[in-house]
Amino acid sequence: MKFEKIAPVNNIQNIEGSVFLIHGNYDKVIPIEQGKKLRDAGNPGTTQFWAVPDKGHNDCHHHPEFWKKLVSFLQASIPETYS
Repeated sequence: MKFEKIAPVNNIQNIEGSVFLIHGNYDKVIPIEQGKKLRDAGNPGTTQFWAVPDKGHNDCHHHPEFWKKLVSFLQASIPETYS
């Protein structure tokens, strides 16, 4: 299978639900530009992007606003019948 066929940037627009992309500003594994490119390929009404200040590839959950933002996104995205 060719990567282009399954690449997230080529498929994110097909997601019907809400998407919350979280990307550390100092990520040295996947550059922030890649996260922004994925955001830009997503559906504007349902794709959210948070560039986490002062965080890297795997420490975004240590930001003081992380859990608040994640819970807020989930509460807004999950229908009340499931919460």
